[in-house]
Amino acid sequence: MISDDTEHTCMVAQSLIEANGDVELFARRFASRLRWWILALPAGVGKATARAGIKLRLGAKPNHPAVQKLCDLFIRQLLKWKLVWKLATLPLHWKT
Repeated sequence: MISDDTEHTCMVAQSLIEANGDVELFARRFASRLRWWILALPAGVGKATARAGIKLRLGAKPNHPAVQKLCDLFIRQLLKWKLVWKLATLPLHWKT
């Protein structure tokens, strides 16, 4: 079992890879993943995540403010994990 933050980070990463720099494609791919994810009725889902997921299920576009706010949050989280990974692997790159 993994946390919803981990699932969202994976969804953001997958969407970023598929989008290959295309912001609109990223938003569509992430929104699609979130639409399906919310159907699983995940335990402990946050209010903002639930609202964005439900709005998407009801037909909101990926550029809806609630969805964009959620995307920004997950991208910041992904960048934070990238920094943590770099810091954690830093000693592996040191030359002795």
